[in-house]
Amino acid sequence: MSSYVRTNVVDPERKSANRILPQLLTNSLATKMNLEGGNKKIAFRSLKLYKVFQGTLQAAFKDSDLEIAEDALKRWLKDAKYRKQDV
Repeated sequence: MSSYVRTNVVDPERKSANRILPQLLTNSLATKMNLEGGNKKIAFRSLKLYKVFQGTLQAAFKDSDLEIAEDALKRWLKDAKYRKQDV
């Protein structure tokens, strides 16, 4: 996963999060999730994939609380229904 992290760009934490997420989830699966699991959706935060996501970013951005990455995650999950769906 660390090969998807970008540190030499503007807004690296957000861009890295947005590069990692498609490697972890398909758009079709992402439509069935949100961060906390409300509205009868799967809670991404409760999955081991969340720990992979956080661990990858924490290794790259050691001094960050990953608030920006978590915001990117929320938006990415929310916008999944607007992206091309997998068959």
